[in-house]
Amino acid sequence: MLGRSFYVLLSGRVITNIGDSIYAIAAMLLVYQLSGSSFYTGLAGFLTMAPQALQFLYGPIVDRLSHYWILILNQLLQGGILCFIPILYYFDFLTVWVVLTVMPIMSAIQQLTYPTQYALVPKIVKEEKLVRANSLMNITYQSLDIILTGISGIFITIVGMIAVFWIDAIFFMMAALLFSFLRINKSSSKMKRGKGSFRESILAYKNDLFEGCRSVQKSIIPKFLLASAVANFMIGSLTAVLPEFTSDRGGAHLYGFYLGGLSAGLLLGAMAANFLERFPIGVITIVGFALSGFSWISAGFIENNLISLVMFSASYITIGMTNVIFIAVIQQMVPSSHLGRVFSLIASMTGIAAPLGSLIGGGMATVLNSTIIFVSGGVGLLFVAAFWIISKPLRNFPSKMNLSAAYHFKVAQVKSHS
Repeated sequence: MLGRSFYVLLSGRVITNIGDSIYAIAAMLLVYQLSGSSFYTGLAGFLTMAPQALQFLYGPIVDRLSHYWILILNQLLQGGILCFIPILYYFDFLTVWVVLTVMPIMSAIQQLTYPTQYALVPKIVKEEKLVRANSLMNITYQSLDIILTGISGIFITIVGMIAVFWIDAIFFMMAALLFSFLRINKSSSKMKRGKGSFRESILAYKNDLFEGCRSVQKSIIPKFLLASAVANFMIGSLTAVLPEFTSDRGGAHLYGFYLGGLSAGLLLGAMAANFLERFPIGVITIVGFALSGFSWISAGFIENNLISLVMFSASYITIGMTNVIFIAVIQQMVPSSHLGRVFSLIASMTGIAAPLGSLIGGGMATVLNSTIIFVSGGVGLLFVAAFWIISKPLRNFPSKMNLSAAYHFKVAQVKSHS
C-alpha cells in the first residue's frame, strides 16, 4: 500500500486535473467566441504555456514553504479568480482582453501545483515505491485527459459556457478541501521562515535560487534537458499544425481522435513504466525514442487514417514511460530539501521550448506543407535517441535500482552576500 496521505494527494490531483482540463478548453472557446479570431486563440495558447518557463522562480518557494498550505491556498486562489469571469459576464464587463489576462495569471498560479506534488511524494511514499506512485499519478492524469478530451465540448454545450466557470471554481474548492486531509510529518511540512528582515528574506530567496541553479548545472540533469528541450520544441510545433493536418486528412473531427491517441500513448507508457524500471535507463531511452521517432514519421506519411492514428499513438508510449521513470530517478538523486527547486528548473528549461515551437511551427505552416511540420516531431524524438547514443554518461545510465552514489545530486553552496 502507498499510504493514506498518498491517496489523499492523488484524489486532490484528480479533482485539480478535472478543473484544469475543463477550464483550459472552456477558456479557449470563450476567447474565440468573444473575438471570432484564430489570432486571439493562438495568442491565448501562447500566454497559457509561457508561464511554465518561469517555474524556476517558484523552486525556492516550494522548498521553503509548507507543501500542505501551498496546495490548499493554490486551489482556493484559482477558484476565486475563476469566479470573476461569470461575475463580469453578468454585469456585461467581460471582454476578450479580460479572459486573455486571466489565462496567464491562472497558468502562473498552476505552476506551483505540480512541483509541490512531486516534491511531496518522496515524503509520504517509501523510496522503493516511488516509480509505482509516480506511475499511478501519471496513469490517472492521462486517463482523465482521454476522457475529458472527448466529453468537454459536450459538457460545455449542455451546461453553458459561463456556467462552466462556476463549476470549475467548485472543483478547485473541492480539491482544496481534499488537500486539507493530508497528514505530513511536521519536520517535512513546516514553513522554513526565518525571523530576519524583509531584505534578509529576499536575500535568502536569491541564495536558494542560485544554489539550485548551480547545483543543477554541475549535475547530469542538463544532459537530460538538452535533448528533452529539442524534442519539446518539435512536439510544440504539433499543437500549431495538428488542426490543419487533421483537416487536410479528411476533417476536423480527426483532431479529437489524434489528441485522444496522444493521451492513450502516454497512458500506456505510464502503465509500462513499472515493468521496465529494472532495465538500464540509457537503453530504454535510446531504443524507445528511436522506435517512437520512426513511428511518428510513419504516421505522417501513411494515408490510411486508422493506421496513422495507431502509429501516432504508439509514438507517445516511450514519452509516457520515460516521464514516469525520469521523475522517480530525480526524486531518488536529489535531496528532498531541493526537490522543489530542481523540478521547477526542469519545468522552466524544457517548458519554454513548447510555446516557442508552437509559435514558430504555426508561422512555418504558412509556407510549408502541414505534413512536413507534423513529421518534424518525429525527427525531434530521433534527435533524443541520437543524443543519448553520443553522450557516454547517458548511454551508460543504469536502472533506477542500480543507481550509484556517483549519480547523486551534489548541492552547490552559495555564499550569502548582503
